[in-house]
Amino acid sequence: MKGAYRNSRVRIFRHPCASEKHARATGKFPRASISLPSRFRKKGKSMTTAKARIFRARWLALTAILLGSLEIIPVSHAQDKIELFGGYSFLRPPVQLEEFVPGACPPSCGPIFTNPRTNMNGWEFSGAYRLFPALSAVADFSGHYGSTTGNNVRVQTYLFGPQIALPARVSPFAHVLLGGAHESFSNQTCCFVGTNDSSFAMAVGAGIDAKIAPFLSWRILQGDYLVTKFHGGTQNQGRLSTGLVIRF
Repeated sequence: MKGAYRNSRVRIFRHPCASEKHARATGKFPRASISLPSRFRKKGKSMTTAKARIFRARWLALTAILLGSLEIIPVSHAQDKIELFGGYSFLRPPVQLEEFVPGACPPSCGPIFTNPRTNMNGWEFSGAYRLFPALSAVADFSGHYGSTTGNNVRVQTYLFGPQIALPARVSPFAHVLLGGAHESFSNQTCCFVGTNDSSFAMAVGAGIDAKIAPFLSWRILQGDYLVTKFHGGTQNQGRLSTGLVIRF
């Protein structure tokens, strides 16, 4: 019996006032109390305390993350509120010229027009104000310069409209812009003459930006389908741009 108690590490205690003789005389034996070793008694309590500490630590970590997010999100949105782009731009418009040869045709013949395509290099600058995370209001300005048949040609645009973008490290965007354009000529020579004109203009385009620093991105490419209405006609041309974008 003692061996069994020793192996199970359970000890039995009898009431100190009870004696074996008295118990036999009365027929009443005191109740035995069973006590487990201290390491077994404290195990449940220690496990409960450890679980509580882990639970409390997790809640503190989650709270810290949430508070950090609340502080970081407004700052990042404020950084992206304004966007400025500037860079190189290429345009290939049809330029309307009046062919004029002195003495070759009487005045009643009327004008003869030609519309050669002209490669023009220039610049583009735009500013965007973020209204919502994916929607901005854009103001776009550009100037392109070239020459054809001895005439220097300049085309300028000023356009405004909405732009949608995917806020990410590599950010595609698209826009629809409306406004005006101006075409002017200088250093005109004999036989081909251009006329200055202003007209309505529209650009539908898209592009992609890649972040290279916290406040700086590279506009890898922006392509626009540009429509103008010079001299009572319609000119369709492509515009390609690339440059740097600053966000703050």
